[in-house]
Amino acid sequence: MKKTLPLIGFLLLAQPPLYAQNAHEDEHGEEETGVANVGPDSAVLEADPDRGFRLSEKARRTLDVEFKPASGLLPKSSVVHFKDETGVYRVRDGWFKLIEGEAEPHGHQVRFVPEHKGDLRKSDRIAVKGVPLLRVTELDVFSAGGGDPHGH
Repeated sequence: MKKTLPLIGFLLLAQPPLYAQNAHEDEHGEEETGVANVGPDSAVLEADPDRGFRLSEKARRTLDVEFKPASGLLPKSSVVHFKDETGVYRVRDGWFKLIEGEAEPHGHQVRFVPEHKGDLRKSDRIAVKGVPLLRVTELDVFSAGGGDPHGH
């Protein structure tokens, strides 16, 4: 028994944890995306590291998310500060995506300049209310799947 314990310990430590796998098969043999708490019966309907995440209508109401057109000045409440970065949550085709850039102060508002010019279009909207909970949602959804959108 003493000889098998180190072997079992080694095997357990040598396996990557399930939450670190980006994709694996579920009990039906179908590939999952590797993100947590996502699906048709969840608050987050879909999640994709490139596109962001989509919320159910009930989740949007619960989080009390409000939007403003992407052009012009934004309330300071729309800005997210994390590590040494600044960003806003863009909403495009129902997908929430954290866009990094600079928030230039203009009185009680800011003008947001994205890091990459194509990240914001005139047709996009910016979340101006419920933003802290959007950040928590994003971190929760992507941290369990090994993805790390802007969490660095």
